[in-house]
Amino acid sequence: MTPGGGLAAFLAAFDALPPGSFTGTAEGRRYRVSRQDMADGKAQKLIAHELGGKDYISLNLYRLASGARP
Repeated sequence: MTPGGGLAAFLAAFDALPPGSFTGTAEGRRYRVSRQDMADGKAQKLIAHELGGKDYISLNLYRLASGARP
């Protein structure tokens, strides 16, 4: 998951991201990010495209009765 943070820290950071589209920065790179909630919040998708670069990030997060599964 996240270095030194574990699943709880990852979920807190993910949940802090606003739904919809926005710009963000990671490791000195700027990204256009889109976060979407699906299936009544039981599934979430995050996609990020590096602005002016080739980097692409895609994540599906599933909120199951047994716990979250990225």
